[in-house]
Amino acid sequence: MTMVKNNKYDNKKALKICFVSLNSSSLIFQSAENYIGGAELQQVIIAKELIKRRYDISFITYSDNQSLRYKKINNLTIIPTYPRDYNSRWFKKALTIYKRMKEIDADIYIHRAGSPGIVSIFSFLHKKKMIKHIASDTDVTFRRIILENIIIDLNG
Repeated sequence: MTMVKNNKYDNKKALKICFVSLNSSSLIFQSAENYIGGAELQQVIIAKELIKRRYDISFITYSDNQSLRYKKINNLTIIPTYPRDYNSRWFKKALTIYKRMKEIDADIYIHRAGSPGIVSIFSFLHKKKMIKHIASDTDVTFRRIILENIIIDLNG
């Protein structure tokens, strides 16, 4: 059986892309937990499309309370961190995510919901590319201050 080459990237190693999306575990594992929002759904849909284009895709997620071993589900590599209800200091949680990012050694890290903190730090220190997916311009501008349910527009 011969493989037909469809594009110029067929001879190269697949680009490794890792989504740091802790809440995506509910969607990927199809669990009964309802911690799924639009961000998680969009990331899984994007990941499935990237897999069709032969990218090596992984997700860093919460663990399913059963195992901390990597899992392969529908060509997605799942790297669990800790259970969603894990009661520990933020530094220990950030360190766990940092270690998982180092283990997976992706070319690109994608982060969507919440503070990019440790993802940004890791990407900078290890010279990796990072994509911070935002919902709107207000996520990255200081044009508005929200103070006790009052929005103050600083531009006018």
